[in-house]
Amino acid sequence: MKNRQSEPQHPRGGRRAITNPCRKGTRKAIVCDSALNEASVELTRGELDKIEIGTGCRLAEYVADLRSENGLDIQIIDGKLICVGRL
Repeated sequence: MKNRQSEPQHPRGGRRAITNPCRKGTRKAIVCDSALNEASVELTRGELDKIEIGTGCRLAEYVADLRSENGLDIQIIDGKLICVGRL
């Protein structure tokens, strides 16, 4: 029997800590890091626009990609990106 106490705990009560599955420096990685750190949507769009002007407008597409390709449930709550768990 597996000891549940030895598994990493997610601050929101899940069993496993959620980590960024994306390659560092990619647009999806920026969005995922922002969601894991509960950063504001405005800040995240600014970070994306630093890579290429206009990519901040595609934030919803990156969130959808993280959902479909990586199984992460990222939501915008009170102007912040928040990763609420895995699907």
